Amino acid sequence: MSENAEIFVSKDKDSFNIKVCGRATFAVAPTMRNIIQRIASDNDIRHLSVNLASCDGMDSTFMGILTQLALTCNKMYTEKVKVLNPGEANIKLLHGLGLDRIFNYVTIAEPQIGNWDKEDCSKPSFRDNAETVLNAHKTLIETVPNNAKKFDAVVTQVEKELKNS
Repeated sequence: MSENAEIFVSKDKDSFNIKVCGRATFAVAPTMRNIIQRIASDNDIRHLSVNLASCDGMDSTFMGILTQLALTCNKMYTEKVKVLNPGEANIKLLHGLGLDRIFNYVTIAEPQIGNWDKEDCSKPSFRDNAETVLNAHKTLIETVPNNAKKFDAVVTQVEKELKNS
């Protein structure tokens, strides 16, 4: 397993599936943000799943991006984003930020999905990464206002770094 997570996607008719393998951090958050943009522009998609069976953990930036994904998709579809096989540790992380109401947790055997394509998770530019971190944390705060206590300092620091770059 690589140091950073690897992200795989598969599209089958009206379903879009994402699989996260490894530790999901800010390093792969821009890749997930780009996936959200692709999903939002595809009118054929009606179902979305994120498989976390092989996800060793998540940082707050990645959870903020997952929140953006859920909020985007909850506007587009009638069903919530399915988080497949999240495991107790990842559920605890999401619940700790008050995000349990925006996902549908499902434990199933490994779904038989067609071809998985590995996403390019190459290192983004400083600005791209900083903007992704900033937007992810703002989303966490907007979605659950109690998260402001946890992330106001992060938002302030990243805004300062972006201003000085």
